[in-house]
Amino acid sequence: MSVTAVDNSTSSTSLLDALAVLIDHEPNGVDRERLGELMSLARKVRGFLDGFDIACARRGRELNEQGQSESAFGLFLNHGCGSGKEAYATEIREGVCADLPEFEEALTAGSVSNQHLDALGRHTKNLTDEERGDLSDRVDELLGHANGRTAEHFEKNLKAIITQIKDQHKPDSDVEELERQRRNSNVSTWVDRQSGMHKTLIELDPLRHDEWNRAYNAHLTRLKHEAGSKDKTFQQLKVEAFLATVKAGGKAPTARVPKVIVLIDWETICNGRHPGTIAELADGTPIPIATIREMLCDAEVLPAVLGGSGEVLDLGRSRRLASRAQRDALLAMYATCMEPSCPTPAEQSDAHHMHPWDEHGPSDLANFALLCPSSHHKVHDQGWRIETDHRTITWYRPDGTVAHHGPAPNRRNQANSPPTRMGP
Repeated sequence: MSVTAVDNSTSSTSLLDALAVLIDHEPNGVDRERLGELMSLARKVRGFLDGFDIACARRGRELNEQGQSESAFGLFLNHGCGSGKEAYATEIREGVCADLPEFEEALTAGSVSNQHLDALGRHTKNLTDEERGDLSDRVDELLGHANGRTAEHFEKNLKAIITQIKDQHKPDSDVEELERQRRNSNVSTWVDRQSGMHKTLIELDPLRHDEWNRAYNAHLTRLKHEAGSKDKTFQQLKVEAFLATVKAGGKAPTARVPKVIVLIDWETICNGRHPGTIAELADGTPIPIATIREMLCDAEVLPAVLGGSGEVLDLGRSRRLASRAQRDALLAMYATCMEPSCPTPAEQSDAHHMHPWDEHGPSDLANFALLCPSSHHKVHDQGWRIETDHRTITWYRPDGTVAHHGPAPNRRNQANSPPTRMGP
């Protein structure tokens, strides 16, 4: 059977046909178009198997309740999984699907993944029965954010929806959650017996972590531009930045007071809180609006007012390099590098001229894209090209074909953006 003889749409290709194609064809040596077809068919088969695991977990739970079997966890540990972690994750996914059966159907169809279910499991485990009921009522909206989109994009919108639901039942729930996180912050140290390496785990609430992270990234940026930095690995620079931050008492190299980017949309300014209100740190972590007001008493404040499409207004200066105001505007709009699925924080990314400066490209905000060093290298040295209006983004391969077209990744306030279309 030829790959091209099978419809590339996973919805119109039977499971057996998809499996037959995968058995008959090796990915090695195929061209990009055919590889995309194989990956789509693999997603369909994988979705069926993931859904089958959910059904097995459900039946295992029923047998355990009847006293006829060990727990579903035990069944998976003994027969279906290679680790206790995966067995536990499957149990959690089954619980999610029990509350939201529409997601089990989408999983089996291959339109969502286990990672989408894991996000649901993380963010719904502490919801009350009433809040779970409200979330179930919005399942179509949840699926709209999940179908054909990355788990990261879905999780961001999921958190916003859950925040809205919690606000309806308990307006101060976000404040209480922040206090709980502050109480549970801790530092643990131990020695790995095999490697002899000393390890430190620091768990902080979002506000104190953001304060630490900004100082750490400032030291990391300084070290990257020092003489001799090219002879060090990025991991070595990160360790030195960590130690420099400790020695500086958690302060940035030149910081006097914390800088807080207050990100707020125009509708909230005019009419107050609404379902699409944004109140978050630069990395996308939501924080209570009441806490933001409290922080403003002691912080340097940079207001970044967003228009209806989420674009930053009234920021930007023309010069060779991005100004501090322009970088702050980009940080207000993005949480990470603008290459799809790249997790590098925006603070560690460079402001890239999409229309090159040497070719008379302007140093305007509209001409800047945040790219991590690896993505920047792809554009400058490997022939990739990027275009964006900061609402949608297109990545072109060196041969001019489209690798990605869709909403700019990790943009704020893009809940109503169209689905992302990925090239094969």
